[in-house]
Amino acid sequence: MPPIFKKHNEDFEKRNCPLCDSSNYESIDSFYDMYGIDKSMLNYISKYLDNIKKTAYIDSENLENLVLYKDLNSDFVKNFLFKRGVKRIKKTFIVKHIFIFYLRSMTKLFLYSIEYMIFKIFGKKSDVNWDQNLCLIDVYFLVNNIVKDGKFQEKYFGVLYEVLKKYNKNYIFLPRIYKDAKNPFKLIKLFNITNKDSCNTFLYEYELLDVVDIFKIFIFIIRYPFKQFKLMQNNGHEIDAYFNYELFNVLSVTSFSVYVRYLIGKKIAGRVGGNLKIISWQEFQGIEKSFNKAIKESSKNIVIYGCELLVGYQAYINMHITDVDVDLKITPHQTLLNGRCNYSNSKSHVFRKGVSLRYSGLFKYTDNIKKNAKPLALMGYDISEGLNILKSVSFLEDLNIKIHPTTNEKQFHKYKKCNWNYIYSDLYEALQGVSVVFTPSFSGTALEVVAYGVSTVIIASESSLTNPLVSYGKGEIWDIAFNSDDARRQYNELLEYRNHNPKRVRDVACWYKENFFIEPTEENIVKAFELG
Repeated sequence: MPPIFKKHNEDFEKRNCPLCDSSNYESIDSFYDMYGIDKSMLNYISKYLDNIKKTAYIDSENLENLVLYKDLNSDFVKNFLFKRGVKRIKKTFIVKHIFIFYLRSMTKLFLYSIEYMIFKIFGKKSDVNWDQNLCLIDVYFLVNNIVKDGKFQEKYFGVLYEVLKKYNKNYIFLPRIYKDAKNPFKLIKLFNITNKDSCNTFLYEYELLDVVDIFKIFIFIIRYPFKQFKLMQNNGHEIDAYFNYELFNVLSVTSFSVYVRYLIGKKIAGRVGGNLKIISWQEFQGIEKSFNKAIKESSKNIVIYGCELLVGYQAYINMHITDVDVDLKITPHQTLLNGRCNYSNSKSHVFRKGVSLRYSGLFKYTDNIKKNAKPLALMGYDISEGLNILKSVSFLEDLNIKIHPTTNEKQFHKYKKCNWNYIYSDLYEALQGVSVVFTPSFSGTALEVVAYGVSTVIIASESSLTNPLVSYGKGEIWDIAFNSDDARRQYNELLEYRNHNPKRVRDVACWYKENFFIEPTEENIVKAFELG
């Protein structure tokens, strides 16, 4: 077993509950005991990066920086947490990564320019009346799914649109295009589909940008690598060496998408005449931070509702808002939460109860306790984690596999047994009658499944250090497996427990649902988005 999987067999230490702030309640993020890392270490890293951000983010181009992003699964964080040796920064190392950055970025800019021209030829302008009061829906568009379905169906905000129409709120979509980066011509199919959609209006980024902006991106690419030298830290801090190395190590995977979103925010702010309400899907990624900053710098007639309507993680520090983030104007005006739980550490930011728009099926719970469908493996978007699940459950003769919409079957064929089946139904339909589900540690679906009342085995992965569940119900409705033997044992133990303790399983599921989700009723939607 790798050192990173140092499993603790003793009882979980009691720490402050994220829901009630009481140390008397046994409810913690299992991550800390699972890997032997204390929460204070993550806060230590967060404060270190926040201190750098105070000056770095004055230059908006540094919002593209992946090290300042606080990604828990980055080499920078893991190398420091597990005290791996610090590598020397050689000139050849720097030159290599700068060269790769230029090569990849210029290729991406060439493809982006093709996308821009494709929109000019095949796209349809939105003709938005910016002088009226509007709602702008800032959300991901999964291009492959839309093209495959042959029609546009937005699933992030679900029933919100019915309520907006009922209250006579005009809304338009600002798509965050998630696509196959190697095939810009797939956008032609996307534009053909949205052009024919008479019920919705789409404001694509290509409509907002012009040739001058494309040139600005080119200049950004030329300048960006050299900004890393100004960010280097030499203050004698124990993290400095890890940080400096990672500045150049991540250059080869750095793009210009965050900078583009900053340009988009500036364009929108410059057009608004009336009042604009932006309903923005929030994972507090760089593309959101730069967009928020551009809006806040440029307009007082715009309010951004950051919709953190997803499962959060106590250990996932990049999603946590701090007072420094507020001061830097990279936060929305307010954040709507998916439930009672809020892991952010900011007294100056506005947090409010939202609605679980993606999880409406959770509130149509069907008693699964006495049913016995095939066990189910839920794949995330990380291919390696999905393969790890299939290897770990090879002892099963029967299994249903539900893959993530951004992946495909071919990526999992290597470990799929011939009598295992792929299923493509809605998640809640797939869960009907299932007793045990296997999920990756990175996926928030684990918490969703537990709240639905299905026993869950989380397959731990060395590449991911997160777990959305707290210790409540561990060994009763969920557990963690570090290898195939663990997976087999916990599968059998959880199955036996739910058969002998159905009421307790229901009670734990209910606790998770009540604390981490809010039912998307019309009343709750109106209150959250202030539509009345």
